[in-house]
Amino acid sequence: MNRDPHETTRTDHPAHVGPEPPQAGSGEEARFCLSGHLVRHRSDADADSRRCPVCAARTIAVCPGCREPILGLASVFGSLHGVEPPPGQSWLKPPQYCHCCGRPFPWTERVMSAVRMAIRDLTALDRAEREQLRRSIEHIVHATAQTRLAVVRINAALSRLGKETADSLRGLFISIASDEAKAMLEGKESGQGRA
Repeated sequence: MNRDPHETTRTDHPAHVGPEPPQAGSGEEARFCLSGHLVRHRSDADADSRRCPVCAARTIAVCPGCREPILGLASVFGSLHGVEPPPGQSWLKPPQYCHCCGRPFPWTERVMSAVRMAIRDLTALDRAEREQLRRSIEHIVHATAQTRLAVVRINAALSRLGKETADSLRGLFISIASDEAKAMLEGKESGQGRA
């Protein structure tokens, strides 16, 4: 794949900024289970872990869509302290989307499915409001022109729910949101408040 060496690549990890991520085969690939637990960080000796030591789920090292290797991420904590996380755990969250094709990884798809199911079960909202919330998912997982409107709609709907339900659903939305939408949902962007 030919890319401009000065081109930056979008990633949700704050420590990854700058030029192109490491190329496939460079020893920077990672293996995650289908639930999103980090099983192998870069080129660990335990390279053939086919099952997660935490949940026993099958593991993948490539995107199911384009077959591009899942890139490993340098552990800031480990780099500073010379410590690697325990097997199946990570100081970092897994990437939500493939850096090459943009497809959501299985662990992201599972959370998106859980959000859709939770929305479907919200009896406090009418059918049109639930459908509007469901459509808002795509605009919070990727930064789009509709992201701000989607967050406003989500916050408005959550304000009509009980606190426990609203907090749980907000947590699910935040777990799949782009950095921009996450800041708005958490009320960290100026002018935005929690519902």
